[in-house]
Amino acid sequence: MNTVEITDFKNNQDLQNAARAAWPNVTLRGKDIIEFIGEQVAKIEGRLVDDQEFAPYMGCRETVRYDEVQECYGGYDTATETYYIGFETWSTVTYDEDHPILDEDDELEEDVSGYILLAISKEGEVTEAAENHNTYRGLFYGGTNGNGNGFAVADRMGLAHLRLD
Repeated sequence: MNTVEITDFKNNQDLQNAARAAWPNVTLRGKDIIEFIGEQVAKIEGRLVDDQEFAPYMGCRETVRYDEVQECYGGYDTATETYYIGFETWSTVTYDEDHPILDEDDELEEDVSGYILLAISKEGEVTEAAENHNTYRGLFYGGTNGNGNGFAVADRMGLAHLRLD
């Protein structure tokens, strides 16, 4: 089977069709896509969980900590030559005692699920593209609010969907 080089495409839909047909025989800048994803996950998981990089800022009365993340999505934008990697997240939100939504009997910590979508530029710089941590919106592919899940965000961005786990 022929190998598909992601950067050979100038149109996201054409890339998506070709990559899905050839998967896993896909490369990004000459590197096997599965190897590329593995390297990125190894780098990024520690940044998210250990270093709490990209942890959402909720304001002065609550903090969010990523407890666990799982890579679940890969997308690409041919126009910007950017690879997108999505993670489902499980977090603990800690509220200050005087948080306005809490009653005196409420817990000060809550476990929530969500997602984060990160962009990896062709130079290797990682930036946040979208995130949500809310028990009602769910993980990358699910939740009760279809407009809030990560896949819906990636789809609205018009990305070539390459890896859907």
